Amino acid sequence: MIRIDIDDREVRQALERLQRKVGDLTPAMEDIGELLIETTKQRFATSTAPKIKWVSLTFTFARSLPYAPPLADNTESSAGDGRRRTA
Repeated sequence: MIRIDIDDREVRQALERLQRKVGDLTPAMEDIGELLIETTKQRFATSTAPKIKWVSLTFTFARSLPYAPPLADNTESSAGDGRRRTA
């Protein structure tokens, strides 16, 4: 089992200070949410994370995911034999 612990105390404290000064955080939260969506899409498109390069998924595995990212029509076969498959 994988366990991920996130310590967000500093972020929460900063947001609380911001809320005390500004009041309604809705516009700021919407902007932050949009930024997270766009950077996540960019990371999926480029197969990168903040500090690492992702291992490429095989065409078959990628298409089996509940949310299958759009793949190019000429994705190489997972056999690595140079043949091209279409989506």
